[in-house]
Amino acid sequence: MENQKESIGQYLYRRVTLKIGKLLCEERKARGLTVVQVAKLLGLRSKFIRNAEFGGIQMNWLTAGILLQFYQKQLTVSLIDEEDNLQR
Repeated sequence: MENQKESIGQYLYRRVTLKIGKLLCEERKARGLTVVQVAKLLGLRSKFIRNAEFGGIQMNWLTAGILLQFYQKQLTVSLIDEEDNLQR
């Protein structure tokens, strides 16, 4: 039972970080910027930007926070019905 709980937690973590990463990537592209350009503007390594945009275990929350500030965005969390999620 404990392994199942860990698996649910890992799954949830992965889904959340992947979604955040996707949104960060979409925001960068909407601004017409490359990973290298953003990294140079922020004084970060391109690797950190890519990891934040990819999400998952490689997610660096400090980098994600820096990107959110740079894009002047904030995160919000909401719950949606699973049926709604399937329709998207």
